[in-house]
Amino acid sequence: MKSLFFAISLLFVTFSSYADYVDTDWKYEGDSRATLDTSSGKEWLKLPATSGMSIAYVQSQLGEGGRFEGWRLPTFAEVNNLVLTILPSRDFSFGEINAKYEHMYYGSHDPEMQLFRHSLGESYYQTASNSMWSVGSYLGDDGMVYTAGHFRNDKSSGQDRESITMNVERGESTSFSNIAYGVMLISDGGTTLSSIQDPTINTPDDVPVSSIGIFLIATLPLFTRRKHQQAQ
Repeated sequence: MKSLFFAISLLFVTFSSYADYVDTDWKYEGDSRATLDTSSGKEWLKLPATSGMSIAYVQSQLGEGGRFEGWRLPTFAEVNNLVLTILPSRDFSFGEINAKYEHMYYGSHDPEMQLFRHSLGESYYQTASNSMWSVGSYLGDDGMVYTAGHFRNDKSSGQDRESITMNVERGESTSFSNIAYGVMLISDGGTTLSSIQDPTINTPDDVPVSSIGIFLIATLPLFTRRKHQQAQ
């Protein structure tokens, strides 16, 4: 019976696993300019590197010898997954799948939002208003430009406020830019100094749940049979 409980517990833990995001170095030891999603093995370039740039400019720098060689534009789904996994407790109650989301919070110092800002970096900081942005642009499957990210305003008097946005449409021109926004970039591996020094970091941590489940179900009779034989 204990074996059965152990197997079920192990299966539950497998189903309950989630992604972790850790700093990696892009060009120099200790620069922490990228973030590794340990679940997928993919790395995200932090937004300060592309702050104020347009998607069109960044695209022109993705090739060999370019400023962002080795990086690529993420898919619409990859950006949405990034936001949803860093902010698992947010209520993304869309009217439809992949719809626009904007929500303002007051007086909040939410740990998830702090993780979001740390993972993507600050794309812009305005000293006068004590405001910070972690917002990036990306392309949708429809070819339109969208933005997603986090904004925070720490007021010297009154309530602080911060907001989370996702899939905010910015038009069809890839020349769109904003001084406070960067461009989302992702790497499948071998681009950052960290991944060059240790290529195993780009190996996904995720193990297919179906495989684990099949293994446990297949071996469960062995546990119970062994227990039965010991009892005899």
